[in-house]
Amino acid sequence: MSINLIASLQTLPVEILQHILDDLDAYTILFSFRNICRQFRAIVNNYNRYVLNFQSISKPDFDLVCHLIDPCRVTSLILSENDETFDQIKLFLSHFNLRQFNRLRSLSLFIKEEEQLKPILERFNIRSLESFSLKIEKSDDRRKTTTARFLSLIIARSNLSKIELHIQEGRFEKIIWPNQCSIKYLRIDNIISFDQICTILRCLLHLKTLILNSVSTFNLNQNALNSSLPTPFRQLTSLTFDKMNTTLDDLEQFLSLTPSLIHLKLIGYGNYCNGNRWENFIQLHLPLLRKFEFFFYEVKNIQLDHSSIELIIASFQTPFWLEYKQWFVICECTTDSSAYVKLFSIPICQSFVAYETKKVSMSTLPKINNNNVSIMDNVDVVKLSFSHPSYIECEQKVYTNCNTVLFCLLRFSLLKKEVTIRFCCSGNDVYYVDMASCFICVIVHEIKRFLLSHLNFTEYHLWSKFVIKKKLFFLNDNSIDNVIKM
Repeated sequence: MSINLIASLQTLPVEILQHILDDLDAYTILFSFRNICRQFRAIVNNYNRYVLNFQSISKPDFDLVCHLIDPCRVTSLILSENDETFDQIKLFLSHFNLRQFNRLRSLSLFIKEEEQLKPILERFNIRSLESFSLKIEKSDDRRKTTTARFLSLIIARSNLSKIELHIQEGRFEKIIWPNQCSIKYLRIDNIISFDQICTILRCLLHLKTLILNSVSTFNLNQNALNSSLPTPFRQLTSLTFDKMNTTLDDLEQFLSLTPSLIHLKLIGYGNYCNGNRWENFIQLHLPLLRKFEFFFYEVKNIQLDHSSIELIIASFQTPFWLEYKQWFVICECTTDSSAYVKLFSIPICQSFVAYETKKVSMSTLPKINNNNVSIMDNVDVVKLSFSHPSYIECEQKVYTNCNTVLFCLLRFSLLKKEVTIRFCCSGNDVYYVDMASCFICVIVHEIKRFLLSHLNFTEYHLWSKFVIKKKLFFLNDNSIDNVIKM
């Protein structure tokens, strides 16, 4: 750190410096900022809003942080067990008396074995928690009742306003959701039925945001659903359904009970691509809806063309969509034998997108607005698929079947955001590919096509890696520059 910068920081009020510390990780605070000068050491010694994130940390660094940190000054804690952080939770329990974390407001647990949950939650003061996240990698059905009991205790005895759960089925059904709990944000990352959703909503009277990453209507009892939903869930203002596996009729039946929605996000496979039907439904049942995000996939048994897209896109070109709501969409269809339709709102609302090279695409976005709207704002990973490069001939060959991919990674910055693109070859035949440079030359035209269609990408870095006779080949910097300029 330069002397001038240090001098400038030293003139700032302590409160401003503490706000700067709020954006730094604990390791940086303790082993960098703290050692700059005596003034900063004193500020760090009095700082009491530490966020301990142990998701990716080496064993030596973990031990150092645990040695220096005062548990009374920690407000957020993330513990994680994976291949890189083996036995982390056991080590953490050996370092601390968990009752000392009396200022803890947020706790996130990513554990490998379900049996690890009990010794942790028994030792924490859960009454102070405002946010709780849990992910269990390996479930044990013998412990599902115990897990549900602990989760019920957390929900009942804490001041939780936010909870995120990634646990296997058989546990949600056993959780007791008290009517008086203060939960306002709930995220569930496993399969859940509409019946279970309704049970939760009847209990969580203060819930504002509900995010469900796998919604299913398998074994849905329509009579039971109808009889159990006489009253709308007016408390809910934001709803996200991801990986939907339901009919539009069932979806509409449920959404009609959420009249206060301001934000709705839907991602899934099904027959949802009817703008007129959505228009009528929203006007009748969701009058307050201001933000509607969606990404729909629909498989077709017939080959699609430009006229097929025109029929779909026309239903989203009414004054309701274009003028009143100003919700613009893109509709794409593949042109090969396995045709399917993608219909999505702008900007794309999911973090992963598969980019097809053989497709027909139409948009309702006016051309005058094209330069002002970024389609890719929310996208972190893009996968590009290419047809089999059958015209390549070479002596050294790599044989891969149709389920194997040859990866090329393109990393670039979008504004201040880093995005990764995965390129892959796919087809029905065996691939014959030689050196990395040959493979790059084959797909570079498609790379250019993608980049040119997204002009807000300002920086590009390209490299490739795949195995040929158990050897790794990499593009060097010159190859990268040449490819990008082609």
